[in-house]
Amino acid sequence: MTCTAPRATWFQSHSLKASRDFKGYSFDLVFKYTCVGEALWQHGGVQVLYKDRLSYTGTTIEAEWKPIQRATRSRPSHQGTESIEVNETVSSGVLFVQRPPDLRTEPPREEFAKGDDTFETTQACQRIINGRSDSLSEESMAFWKALKAVHEEARHASAVPSMPFTSGRFQFDGSPRPLLPLLQDLAFRFPRPLITWDLFKDAPPPEFPAPSATGEDAERPAALGGAPKPQGELRDPRRVNHITHSGYSAATASRDAADLKLDDWLEAFPGRVEGVKGGKLYIVRLSEQDGEFKLGLVQSDGKIFSKPDDDGQPAEFMRALWFRRCGVDPAKCNDAKNFSWPKNPAFELYMSSSGRIKDDLEVKSFLLEVEDADLTEAGLAQKLKAPKLTETFVKKLQMLADKYDLRGEASKSSAPAAGAKSSVAKGAAAKGAGAKVGGAKRESSSASASSGETEDAKRAASLPHASAPSNTANSKASKRSRR
Repeated sequence: MTCTAPRATWFQSHSLKASRDFKGYSFDLVFKYTCVGEALWQHGGVQVLYKDRLSYTGTTIEAEWKPIQRATRSRPSHQGTESIEVNETVSSGVLFVQRPPDLRTEPPREEFAKGDDTFETTQACQRIINGRSDSLSEESMAFWKALKAVHEEARHASAVPSMPFTSGRFQFDGSPRPLLPLLQDLAFRFPRPLITWDLFKDAPPPEFPAPSATGEDAERPAALGGAPKPQGELRDPRRVNHITHSGYSAATASRDAADLKLDDWLEAFPGRVEGVKGGKLYIVRLSEQDGEFKLGLVQSDGKIFSKPDDDGQPAEFMRALWFRRCGVDPAKCNDAKNFSWPKNPAFELYMSSSGRIKDDLEVKSFLLEVEDADLTEAGLAQKLKAPKLTETFVKKLQMLADKYDLRGEASKSSAPAAGAKSSVAKGAAAKGAGAKVGGAKRESSSASASSGETEDAKRAASLPHASAPSNTANSKASKRSRR
């Protein structure tokens, strides 16, 4: 049995106790309740699905009813079969009723919705009585007075008389009516294998009981929808699953919302900083890896200036002061112990025997500005001496590393790299995102991209990358490596 109905909120005021996570149901207007029996015994055998509007239909790859989940399915193709991604309806549906209702007494009525005050109906009846007293018959006048009396006494839901009701010499029929007799009449029109107690005499169990014998499979196949339509981009389940419930908690929805915010940020990211300024913190691309990323942290110094690049062409540069990851030996930054960046990586000034290591970096290698909101409270207090990144900002770095091919590879060797020259700057500098950056060098940016590279990775390879300093870097070596 399936019932499709408008948005329903009545259960919250009734004995059907909704779960604490049940929220967000005002976004969608159509709900479907299907009796599936033992296949969903945890929810009393009732599957609850929803969608935005009644006219919405599914496609061969997009489910009609929510909540949805992403899945991979096989379909015939010219080569035999191929795998495609589809959105399927989650078979368990919305789980909001935590335990069976107590039907030993009449359930309370739902209170009036805002603006649904019977006082207005009473006033309307009175205006008819006052304004049309000369034109109304005695019978009609008596009817309006009787109707006014019905509403005059019903200032709240529980005061509305149950139908049928007699006022004066008139009998009114319809609703509201007592719910319990209706439930008793409907209770056993269909098999109820999950009800093992007397619904109307016994106290209900604290949760829906499991079936005594194995019935249908717990997972119902989820239909994808109706007639084929043009196959556009699949909806993101994180965007369209508005309702939170026992099967999709508010905490999970909050994490999904945060992930979506990051996805939107990545989609809008221009690929590098659009306007480097002095005295700020930046993440720069490295020609060599510092642990899991080919990224470094610098403080910009002074103003942008022009000088020839490696190819002798005029380019814009900025003086950069390097940081290194705290507590990481530059010679061992790619070892298994130091490879992964923590959730909140801390940095320190990258110093040599002669002072702070500096370098001239081409402006195009500045990937991302580190703003105050990207630093922890402690890191912000020591912003230019001991910055510490937030977990959310590190997630952004992970996304950028994946998009622009800036991931490193773990190495058992602790041998440092020689700080080779890149297409942007030669030498001296990058504890940046971490140590002195020992490890494998990045391939020359002029090398042709392999066929498996993404377009983003290809574009990234063509951009300048800062070079890593050697472990024995000092101020003189730094000066020799700068332009």
